[in-house]
Amino acid sequence: MKKTLTLFVVLSLIKANMSWSQSFDSSALITRFISVCNDYKKKTPLFLRVGYQSRSNFITSSEDTTTIQGEFHILANSAYMRFGDIEEIVTDSIALLVSDRTKKMTLFTHATPVLEKMKSALGAPIPVSTLDQWNKKFLVSASIAKDMEEIELSSRSVIGETGLHRETIKLTYDPATNQPLIVENIKRSLIPLEKNDFDRLTKELTVKPFLISLNEQYFVVKEQVMSFSYYEMSSKNDSSELPVRIEARVAKDKNRYMPVKGYESYVLNQQ
Repeated sequence: MKKTLTLFVVLSLIKANMSWSQSFDSSALITRFISVCNDYKKKTPLFLRVGYQSRSNFITSSEDTTTIQGEFHILANSAYMRFGDIEEIVTDSIALLVSDRTKKMTLFTHATPVLEKMKSALGAPIPVSTLDQWNKKFLVSASIAKDMEEIELSSRSVIGETGLHRETIKLTYDPATNQPLIVENIKRSLIPLEKNDFDRLTKELTVKPFLISLNEQYFVVKEQVMSFSYYEMSSKNDSSELPVRIEARVAKDKNRYMPVKGYESYVLNQQ
């Protein structure tokens, strides 16, 4: 059966001053990967400033291109988070979630689960899996540069005859501090196209390398890239106060809470 592939994206990443090597001890690299991505989440006090970006080579929805800045202040029994238009304040007794976009507030009377969930959600989300599951799912490679190291996980599952990995996760970190610098997740999928759309896209230089013509069927390999950049990570004294107190958003009036001045238009729900 005759097959014509118009796609072969070069996956070998050529980086100045970096040497790539396939790891002979993938378990050790995966263990390091998990450690770097998770260990800092267990520390208190902690201040974290991050940036999240989502981008794609083939845009099909508004969620394909997103940029969000975030900051987290984590103390022993309280925390504050601002992530885009979402704000969350947690004390030892209550927690408040605020959405500036929807003008809604949610008050939680049990704060501990909210605090634990916030701590676990710091930075890039890393799936909970056993070491054996990681090894079965990914191929592992590593690179070393002067001030940073990189671990790359590439899924063993590929997209048909393209040879492209369905998923690639790249961690760049500082080996001196064991702190992450960038976590990038690339997910690839095959999107069918009509012939006229295929012909039109061949004229777009950024999309053309990802087009496939196979047995008179037409596709584009969509790459969805989600990255977390860690701009700042530091410890704070236990005596540090949160940058925003719950009283700056809501106040208790007899047996219920009400939005304070400046937030009167927000709808407050209690759980």
